Amino acid sequence: MDGTPMEYANVQIRLAGSLENVVHKEVAASEIPVLREIHGHDAVLFVNQTRSEKIDLAEERIRLDLNYKPEVVSKIYAGAAARLFENLADVGFASEAPAKSKKV
Repeated sequence: MDGTPMEYANVQIRLAGSLENVVHKEVAASEIPVLREIHGHDAVLFVNQTRSEKIDLAEERIRLDLNYKPEVVSKIYAGAAARLFENLADVGFASEAPAKSKKV
C-alpha cells in the first residue's frame, strides 16, 4: 500500500487533565496534539510506540474531523493543505521502534 508512515502508540489520557479520570488508548501521532488541545498540554502520558503503518494523510485528516470537533482539529492543522504530524518525535516523545517479542 502506498502512503505515509504514521506512528501509533499506547498512551494514557487524563480526561480534562483529571488524575482520577484516565483512559488508556492506542492513538496515531497525529491525534496527540488534538488530545492536548482538548484535555490540556500535559494530558497525554506514558507514550509507548506500538507500530508504524502506511496511511493516506487525507483520510487521516477526515478521521480526525469525524472523531473530534472539526474546529479543534482545524486549530491544530490549519488550512486544507496542513501537514499532519506523523512521528511521535514531532509531538515531543522519543520515537523508537516497538520492541519485538523473541521466541525462545
